Amino acid sequence: MESTDDLKEQVRQLTQLDQRLNQIYHAMSLRCGLSDAAHCILYAVYDASQPYTQQDLCQAWSYSKQTVHSAVALLRQRGYVTLRPLAKGRNQKAVELTEEGRRFCQAAVVPLRQAEIQAFARLTIEERQTFLSLYRIQLDYLQEEVQKIPRFEA
Repeated sequence: MESTDDLKEQVRQLTQLDQRLNQIYHAMSLRCGLSDAAHCILYAVYDASQPYTQQDLCQAWSYSKQTVHSAVALLRQRGYVTLRPLAKGRNQKAVELTEEGRRFCQAAVVPLRQAEIQAFARLTIEERQTFLSLYRIQLDYLQEEVQKIPRFEA
């Protein structure tokens, strides 16, 4: 039987690995002169198969409405994205790259995607499938357990 200390150590290691991954992406964002959220939005819309609204970005990338709104405002200010009204709703607008945004993504998004693909390709197909499956399961379990924690007032 596994001890509580073993589980605590494994959770600590997992948390440190998550932080390391976050730091890799954060460092890339800084190299591009962007916030993490702004970089992520460019990453998402660069070659998306369908348009992203700000609401879609919130849901798909787990950002708050305010964070996405602020990041999109910054990207619009820099001339990287524009908002195009969609026919499906009166307030629905697609976040789309401008030509300047596409050029910027060639330097800021494409190399990161290539690095991700090259790193992931170093795993076998079975390792990739197992990794994704277990990571998804762990996140689902964590979400379930966190939802059990009662609210508290500070």
